[in-house]
Amino acid sequence: MHDFEKVAADPRFSFLGNVDVGNDITVPELQRYYNAIVVAAGASDDRKLNIPGEDELTGVLAARSFVNWYNGHPSFRNLHVPLDCDTAVVVGQGNVAVDCARILTKTRDELAATDISQHALDALAASGIKTVYLVGRRGSAQAAFTMKELREITKLPHTDCIVDPNELAQSMNDASAEEIQSSRPQRRIHELLSMIP
Repeated sequence: MHDFEKVAADPRFSFLGNVDVGNDITVPELQRYYNAIVVAAGASDDRKLNIPGEDELTGVLAARSFVNWYNGHPSFRNLHVPLDCDTAVVVGQGNVAVDCARILTKTRDELAATDISQHALDALAASGIKTVYLVGRRGSAQAAFTMKELREITKLPHTDCIVDPNELAQSMNDASAEEIQSSRPQRRIHELLSMIP
């Protein structure tokens, strides 16, 4: 929220919402008025794991639905988010997955300092979740989260981050080692994950 407020305060910034590009205005029309056009619409669909039962299992939410719920999207306000348990699993290794895990681990006071919706704040404050697992299908070389996102979750004062060193080692084949050595961001992520007990 604070980053957005800082950007929005810049006199070079303007925001035009509820514009349907292709309907309200065409791309060629935008090109007449702007030197650069960046399409940053976000994911419009959930990514399925393609495992049996994923659509029928109770207590399973797509990250997009969970994010829309805690951000206060009106269509997701009444989404049933199962917070009456002690353990949650977030499947993914991108920034959204780390954000979901972080939201589930923050205290009421930490969440209140964000722009989270009131209904989500109240529900999360009453949550019984004590343990959150972040599970990725590949290793640290393929992690899509940023160092900033990873570091933030490791610095939450009441949270113990644990990385299984055996799992980290098993993910390190020759191709992964090469990826890490050729990419400074991936190398830094791998090093931080290696330092977490």
